[in-house]
Amino acid sequence: MTTLLDAWLPVVPDSEIQDDPLAPLSAFARSRVDAEGDRMPILWLPREARYVEKLATPDVTIADMIGDIDPIKAARNGLQLGSALSMHFGLLPRSNRGIFAINELPDLAGKIQVGLFNILQEGTCRLRGIPSACPST
Repeated sequence: MTTLLDAWLPVVPDSEIQDDPLAPLSAFARSRVDAEGDRMPILWLPREARYVEKLATPDVTIADMIGDIDPIKAARNGLQLGSALSMHFGLLPRSNRGIFAINELPDLAGKIQVGLFNILQEGTCRLRGIPSACPST
């Protein structure tokens, strides 16, 4: 499936979710693009690096799949827990502009299945009430 992707993808360097330099989703990437503008270097990801696969098991959490607030990250950086910069992104946001595959979907807890289907249906997600950078469907 990765052969169907563009050979190279421009990405904001150090972005956790492979942000597009021309349309960044995460607060980190937006602030970096605003600060550095055209001087910001561009990282190029090959198509093989844009495939994420997860085996669904009953112990997988919503934080693993979608993400959650990271209190340690917030404390280390002096951020409020409600800050978008204190988020830890799960596998789905990290596969932004790539391919995300999940095996054995029925093995996931119902709450996680609902969260994933909600993203497919609405194209958005929230982490603890904060709009999160989830990939477009």
